Order: sequence, then structure tokens, then C-alpha cells
Amino acid sequence: VALPLAVERTPVPGDFRTNTDFSNELRAVSRDTYPELFDLAERGAMVLRRLFTGVDLRLQNGRPCILEVNRRPGFRAFEPATGLNVAHAALT
Repeated sequence: VALPLAVERTPVPGDFRTNTDFSNELRAVSRDTYPELFDLAERGAMVLRRLFTGVDLRLQNGRPCILEVNRRPGFRAFEPATGLNVAHAALT
């Protein structure tokens, strides 16, 4: 089951990358904002049989797409943006 929040990133103008290092904005969003993306992230993690993973998603012409599923994700920007302790949340 996905965490209750995700991070939405806005690319720097003129740049397509949404990685934390290339973003000018980070916003915490709930499942209510993008339920189809949360569902897709959970399915992506299940395909790899992972209980703990990070899933990078993007809307392409309004259609949700998986960019990558990270087997060893980093949460350096995620935790301050959401206020969630990922390790604690994964264990509960």
C-alpha cells in the first residue's frame, strides 16, 4: 500500500526533468489528488514484488505512465516536503 502522500515536482521552465535536483517546486499531494497515479505506483511495486520502493510517474497527454520503479529509493527531498518519516511509515 502506498504512503498517504506523494511529492509532485514541477520542472524548471524549459526542462522536462522532474528529479528533485532539477525541480524548482516540491509539493506534497494526497491520494485524493491523483488516485490513478497512486494505484499505478502500487501496481508497479507489485510487479517487482517490492514492499518498499519509489515509483516515478508522469502524466503523458493526461494518461498516467511509469517512468521508473526504484528498488533502492532515496527520500532526501520527499521527507521534508511531506513531513513523513518513510522508514517509520514502512514499518507500521
